[in-house]
Amino acid sequence: MKAQLSPEFRWPDRDRIPRSFAYGATTWLVNVKIHVTRHLVTRAQHWLFLQLEAVVKQEQPRITAMHLQIIADHIISTLVWKEKQAVARALRRGRRPPPPPLYKPPETIDKLLGASVQKRLPQLSKRTKEAVWDVFRDKLLANISQDALPIYPSKFGVGVRDEK
Repeated sequence: MKAQLSPEFRWPDRDRIPRSFAYGATTWLVNVKIHVTRHLVTRAQHWLFLQLEAVVKQEQPRITAMHLQIIADHIISTLVWKEKQAVARALRRGRRPPPPPLYKPPETIDKLLGASVQKRLPQLSKRTKEAVWDVFRDKLLANISQDALPIYPSKFGVGVRDEK
């Protein structure tokens, strides 16, 4: 093949190939970081909604999608620590930012949902509550490491400059 090339032929610059691979890998990692820090909670809410819909609709057909969304949003909110609010509150009071709290799972479905959420829902049957509890305990918590809870942005390496 070299014999067929003209004497003026210049081989392409191959020094840029490793740089382009490094750039691509860095870009991919940034995309993963954004996914975890920004979209993880909403995707978990959507996943939980679908899991609840598959189980609860069979148990209690009068439960609407809005009710399931209320349940899913509340359950996921119990797994999330609102770090920005806690830090801002501490700084307003002249204190150091607090460490993240330890996650302690609730013992019962009634403690998980709380009275304020249950007021917004139709009366849930015992079987429906058990189905929601099973999805929470056996599907959601079983798939999340206890070390990963609570979920908060700086756990995944988000700093102040990432906000910009």
